[in-house]
Amino acid sequence: MKKPQISIHAPKALKPQSSSEFGFFLAGLIDSDGYISQNEIKITFHTKDKSVAYYVKKMIGYGSVVQIKNKPAVNYICEKKQGLIILANLVRNKLKDFSKIDQFNLQLTKKLSCEKTNYVQRSLDQNHWLSGFLQGSGNLQIKQISNANTTLNFACRQTLRDTQSCGKGESKLVVQINHKMDTLLNLIKTEFGGYVGHDQMKNTFYYSSVNFRSASKFIQYLDRYQLMGSNLTAYWLWRKAYLLVQNRLHLTEAGSRKIAFKKAMLSQFRSFANKKGLN
Repeated sequence: MKKPQISIHAPKALKPQSSSEFGFFLAGLIDSDGYISQNEIKITFHTKDKSVAYYVKKMIGYGSVVQIKNKPAVNYICEKKQGLIILANLVRNKLKDFSKIDQFNLQLTKKLSCEKTNYVQRSLDQNHWLSGFLQGSGNLQIKQISNANTTLNFACRQTLRDTQSCGKGESKLVVQINHKMDTLLNLIKTEFGGYVGHDQMKNTFYYSSVNFRSASKFIQYLDRYQLMGSNLTAYWLWRKAYLLVQNRLHLTEAGSRKIAFKKAMLSQFRSFANKKGLN
């Protein structure tokens, strides 16, 4: 089956358009980098994505954005009961991480006397949950390696790895996602293909894709359910690099230079990928 061609025309930047869409994005953020207690809900963002933290605050109408001392990160923290009620209603039955579901049901429901949340099985490519999860745990990169045989390799990581070999050139697109547990990563693997492994040094798990068709699936998804802040800028660069490979221009000198330029631009946004090491 031939993979669909990705349009050269990138869609207009678009945030969630309804409370339901925002709730799925918020649930993905909490499943990635959030914490729920009886007294507060907290979500951690890299300072490059401080605008996303303020966006969440604006949408909720409560909470504060606090710089974490000696770390390039901020916390969105909501403590007011009225804000917690809004948050609970937005993410109820949308969370997928069982530890966050337990936090919600064991901690938050006591304070709010509200309904519990349940795990509901849904396709990942039909709502904003995955974009929220990628916003917190994803990493995009472009890599180029040339040798004496002028073989070109480049990788784009969010965490997603895709490979295309053609003639004298080989190109790799990498999407990688890191998380403390492998359950959610296996859900992504089931729908998008790829591989889930264990980093013994960090005692964490990672997802990566090594299939060019998977890269196409991610682009089709992220064009519709978009990332925000510096992650969105990084995605546009990554998408343009994909188009060069799709059109086989990575095999030309001009195409290689364009990818190198995008790699240099993308490197300015790479530091957000270290967020998981901040906590």
